[in-house]
Amino acid sequence: MAGRCPGSINVEAYEQMLADGRTAFQPVPAERWNHQLVYRAERASTNHTPAKQAGFVDGMMEFCPEYFGLSPKRARIMDPQQRLVLETARQALDDAGYRRQRLARGRTGV
Repeated sequence: MAGRCPGSINVEAYEQMLADGRTAFQPVPAERWNHQLVYRAERASTNHTPAKQAGFVDGMMEFCPEYFGLSPKRARIMDPQQRLVLETARQALDDAGYRRQRLARGRTGV
């Protein structure tokens, strides 16, 4: 099993966050976007949000394309969600006891 959620890098950290009663909501980090450009307190404001906080998955830009046989150029143009799925699938396979060398000899895909 594997997963990444806002505020937790793996399933164990997510379970601990829930057990501790913590939330993963935080102000929008400056490296994500300029929140002031889209924030409006009025809910009826078109193309804006009344939200001041959100949940963000950390480490979205920390990806090793070579591990997955991808070029750095290809990795840069991939949707970050695709990179996240690859990493999470690898973690789930590791958790299940499968090793990369064993899977490389078979017909395996994500």
